[in-house]
Amino acid sequence: MFLPRSQDPKVVRTGKRIGGKNRSIYAGSIWINVNPWEYIMPRYLFFATVLLIVSFAPHDSAAADSAAPAPNVLFIAIDDLNDWVGCLGGHPQAKTPNIDALAARGMSFTNAHCQAPICGPSRASLLSGRYPHSTGVYEQPDKKNLPADTQRFRGHLLPEYFAKHGYETLAVGKITHGYPHDIAFQKYGGKFGGSGPKPGGKTVRFQYSPDLSLPFTGTQTDWAAFPDSDEKMPDHQAADWAIDQLGKQHDKPFFLAVGFVRPHVPFYVPQKWFDLFPLDEIQIPEIPQDDLDDVPEIARKLHEMPRYPQLDWLRANDNDQLRRCVQAYLACTTFVDHQVGRVLKALASTAAADNTVIVLFSDHGYHLGEKHRVSKHGLWEEATRVPLIVCRPSDSRGDQCAKPVGLIDLYPTLLSLCGLPARDANEGHSLVPLLDDPDSDWRFATSTTYGRMNHALRSERYRFIRYEDGAEELYDHRDDPHEWTNLAADRDHQSTLQRFREALPKFDAVHHPATTTGPVNAWFEESFVRHRVGSDPGELPAVFDGKSLDNWMFSDGKPITKGWKVVDGAIRLERGKKRAGHIVTRHEYGDFDLSFEWKIAKGGNSGLKYRVRNYGRKALGCEFQIIDDKSRSNGKPGLGSTGSLYALFEPDPERQINPLDEFNTSRIVVRADHIEHWLNGRLIVSATVGNPEWDKRLASSKFSDVPGFARNRFGRIMLTDHGSEVWYRNFTITRPSRE
Repeated sequence: MFLPRSQDPKVVRTGKRIGGKNRSIYAGSIWINVNPWEYIMPRYLFFATVLLIVSFAPHDSAAADSAAPAPNVLFIAIDDLNDWVGCLGGHPQAKTPNIDALAARGMSFTNAHCQAPICGPSRASLLSGRYPHSTGVYEQPDKKNLPADTQRFRGHLLPEYFAKHGYETLAVGKITHGYPHDIAFQKYGGKFGGSGPKPGGKTVRFQYSPDLSLPFTGTQTDWAAFPDSDEKMPDHQAADWAIDQLGKQHDKPFFLAVGFVRPHVPFYVPQKWFDLFPLDEIQIPEIPQDDLDDVPEIARKLHEMPRYPQLDWLRANDNDQLRRCVQAYLACTTFVDHQVGRVLKALASTAAADNTVIVLFSDHGYHLGEKHRVSKHGLWEEATRVPLIVCRPSDSRGDQCAKPVGLIDLYPTLLSLCGLPARDANEGHSLVPLLDDPDSDWRFATSTTYGRMNHALRSERYRFIRYEDGAEELYDHRDDPHEWTNLAADRDHQSTLQRFREALPKFDAVHHPATTTGPVNAWFEESFVRHRVGSDPGELPAVFDGKSLDNWMFSDGKPITKGWKVVDGAIRLERGKKRAGHIVTRHEYGDFDLSFEWKIAKGGNSGLKYRVRNYGRKALGCEFQIIDDKSRSNGKPGLGSTGSLYALFEPDPERQINPLDEFNTSRIVVRADHIEHWLNGRLIVSATVGNPEWDKRLASSKFSDVPGFARNRFGRIMLTDHGSEVWYRNFTITRPSRE
């Protein structure tokens, strides 16, 4: 078995030169040239020589720049390709000579990551130049609502921008997902059957048959040597189409996007590609049986894939199916590498080669047993890390860059390389500074989002994950490149955690109307309900309608039968001999802007809590304290005062509170980790969960022993019973603005 990243290229010194010797591999009836640039390099060396001579000749630089033809773009997208390519070292048996040769000439970004670990959201992000947490495209989008969005997508995608600036845009294969190719591009060659030929109907498989009775989305996952020739594969046909286009004369600079499907499931390619990887020689990943023991409960639930191959089945009979699965994936990667080589060879045979920017990337990674799964759909390294190579026409010797970059950076990079106007809507950064110097100053971390409010951040050294409920993971890739040891609870890493927390997205857009609601597991099924997917994105469930307590229950889930009543349009808690108990909303709320009115009896004490969740046996949340300040002095420890963020932040002492027999107006705004408390029109508390000031106050509060207190991004609203008569009315709740 192998340790896939024992010599992890992500943490080696940046700027390391890469290259390789010329060699060939026999694949059945064909030879794969490991260095396809043997016939390309003379052209580029000639071009580089001309550039060198011209650079020393006297000339008018402005005139020369204006006369230079705009560069072409060859944009190669590969589906589901992880770091199992030779230049990234993800698997010691990977055979990807053509991709490696491209890396040996351009810049290979060894720490590149997708912004979403499934096809649709990843491609929506990289093609729109916007993060998923900005657009709300977290799930696979439908084909109707994405192109209907003229604010963020329609007319704004990368190829559409190039078309507006005089480029001829062409595509073949899979480039978009949920957005029609014939809208995104001026000319589209087709997908040639999508995922490729199948052995029969949907239920006919060679190795793996999913349990179709499970109420979750399915998978084409299977592996076998099939069909009998490359010519029947969509990727081969897509390469043929691209080669034909490259051989034509173009009156404009072209943007040619070539989308290859393999190694997307099913892992089917002809037998000759399997023959390169004898089954009895296959090395499989090392998979600790207890690998998931130190991850939060939500991590296990979020990453469950019930219809996908399970680890026990894969490892039965001395890892028989896991070994076959790994063999098939390696065969698929070499097959698609060959198609890449065919296209690159065709480009090299044309005059356009001297003026074409080449970009090659995968839309996300893939697990092959690691973290007990065979799938993408995840926030761990295997699902987010991707090959990313950028090669400028003048590049001739390869570099590596280990800075944390993302596919989000491709849009601004290509605009810069092609001399097109910068676009303010782009949320990534141009990679050109790193192309010039891989040690240039760069962002601290790049982000990946899987499901709303679940984010992974990857820096040069660490991976940090924050889940919707506030749970966290932290991995040190210098000492733990396989992410086997979660350091989030380690006190020695608190400063590192703090830096990551500050780098988290500040806003999580609601789900885009294009969101499809087929869940992959039970957690997502519940999440779609909790986040009201498919409902009006501007509305939240009413807190109180002024008539009944139907939206409320006791904190133990039982119906309200005592203490709390509706009187004259207000929720009233009557003071009795015994406390009735706290009540909570039946709905959960994440980000919100909540206004309400209240009054309290003399000597009273109550409060409205929000983002309430269970911490062990306790239901806790942040609290807007409501108290008779005149009867209960601030000097009494732990009591707080009206408007306080209870036990953590005291309000401005100059706030104005109405007399006891009058209602006060309060407002709570919760936006990601930022909290505001307002009282009678005045902002009296402004706090950020998890920043140094918050952590300092938390450490000396009554909640100091509650791990992750208030870091959850979703929860119920609670009205507390502290034995005092209190009234609440006129609740209004909306989604907060971004500012």
